[in-house]
Amino acid sequence: MIIVTSKGEENISINSVKELIKAFDTPEEKPLYTNRVSNYIHIWGTENPERTSEDEFIYEKLAYSLKENHNVEAWNTRFGPNTYIPLPNGLIIRPEYNEITDKAIDYWEQRIYEVNHPIIKLQYFGLVHTFKERITGQKCSETLLREYFQTIIDASSNGYELPIMSIQHHLPIAFDIAKQYKELLPKIKDEYLRVTSNALDSHIGIWLAYFTLMLENINDKSLFNFTEKNALVDSVEKRLGNLIALDPNASGEQKLNPFIIKDVVEVLAKYYKQTNEKANKERVVSYVDNAFRRYLVNGNHLQQLLWLETIQKFYFQFGMQEKSQNLYPEIQCAAIQAKSSLTQVEETISIPKEIIESLISTIDNGTEDEVYKHFVSEMTPKHAAITKIVEQQSIHPLANIMGTQILSETGLPLSYLGTPSTDKEGNEYHVCADYIIEQNPVLQMVIKHLSYKKYFTQEKIVEHIMNSGLIDNSRKHIIELGIGYYMKKDYITACHLLIPQIEHAICTLALKTDAQAIRMQPSGKGYMVQLMDKLFDEEAIKQTLGDDSVFYLRTLLTEQRGLNLRNLLCHGLINPMYFDINQANRIIHALLLLGGLTY
Repeated sequence: MIIVTSKGEENISINSVKELIKAFDTPEEKPLYTNRVSNYIHIWGTENPERTSEDEFIYEKLAYSLKENHNVEAWNTRFGPNTYIPLPNGLIIRPEYNEITDKAIDYWEQRIYEVNHPIIKLQYFGLVHTFKERITGQKCSETLLREYFQTIIDASSNGYELPIMSIQHHLPIAFDIAKQYKELLPKIKDEYLRVTSNALDSHIGIWLAYFTLMLENINDKSLFNFTEKNALVDSVEKRLGNLIALDPNASGEQKLNPFIIKDVVEVLAKYYKQTNEKANKERVVSYVDNAFRRYLVNGNHLQQLLWLETIQKFYFQFGMQEKSQNLYPEIQCAAIQAKSSLTQVEETISIPKEIIESLISTIDNGTEDEVYKHFVSEMTPKHAAITKIVEQQSIHPLANIMGTQILSETGLPLSYLGTPSTDKEGNEYHVCADYIIEQNPVLQMVIKHLSYKKYFTQEKIVEHIMNSGLIDNSRKHIIELGIGYYMKKDYITACHLLIPQIEHAICTLALKTDAQAIRMQPSGKGYMVQLMDKLFDEEAIKQTLGDDSVFYLRTLLTEQRGLNLRNLLCHGLINPMYFDINQANRIIHALLLLGGLTY
């Protein structure tokens, strides 16, 4: 079998998996990555299929198919499966959890004492430490934990793994062990200091780790004394000063990086907040503002907007409300510039004729009342279907790279849409809005058919809207005017008349179902009507309308990550010409949805 070790490429006879691993079990293998061992085990198994049913092969392959700090969400363990793929219909997990048995644990524990290379030992140590109590119900012995600790120190101090691997994977485990056996603390602290002191200023993943560890354990006074804490703070402050002094116009390691500065300041500010040092907290937070402002010239208008928002949110995060609010005018200005720099993109959607005909056939079936009921039901997006789309999107890596900034027509920042993985709710509203837009031609064809069949006349639409009693009879004239303007194709006037009637109907529904329809004024001196978006949160409203209708109406009317028609109209955030036939059709549909409610 041909393998590549520190000696170079070798063609050697390998009679077992243990012999294969032994080829890497030499001090010269520095640094050693366990994925190399894993790959060769796979190759050996392919070349020796008759040996793959042996316990030795099974347990070794399993040992190196479990990766440290990889796919940890699969089992909520430090070692996770090599393969973890969420799919709409389930999960693909390889290896499976039930493959980790008592016999596997015993085998790995025995292997600890059969190998010499610290990284190979750490693989077995880590598996036993992670799974022994879970699988066998027995805790690791003190002897094993102390040997695990010493192996971590040896691997780190002798260069058997890269500093970033030590600091992220193994030194935190050694520290946890030292918390049980306090006499080990000086040794792990010395190793942390050695690793962090040798790191470049730009390698914050290494040198900031020790400070972060101290912050996580700040309430346990037995772990870090006053002198140690101050020394760590001084070290971070010095490193931060070096990063701030860099030039935004330089290149490479000498270029100012506000994102690194933000990451450092976030940890340092949390420390000062924890120790009630308000002046120091505000001082370091201001460094982020300064760094991004020096960096603004390096970005386009949209990037500049995002960076200003980063500053604003950072001030807010650390309770500096006045500084945060003072940024709003600047953000508004930057948003308008960003909006003007964007290019509109259009796409064409093709819908098969058969689908339209089938939909119309489903809707135009039964009595007039049934036709209206079918129209409302078939043209209302289904929440479960939208959720499934977002879940499918979250699987794809490209969909999770970055979020989306949502601007008004004039460029005012309205909302931020995270990725499908981090902002499931927001993406559901956004996908629902896209679905509604894509269905506009379909909705128009259905309405055209219903108008031709005389189901959709001004008189009949008004009658069905008023059926539920949610709109007071004194407003019937407004409904008639709105539908009349709709029939005359004056969609702007129709929308401006009809959208407030939807809000009136929702408020009436709140009163009829004993939901909370009023709220205290900010001044505390009186009451005001509850916002429509808040009414959708009322349990009585949810039960009466149902999940699909609440989700749809919120997307259509009040959700900034959706279509937000109510707020765009009432707050003058969009050109009135936006309210065309497509928006008017949806408003009519929403009114008919409410008109079809019964108690």
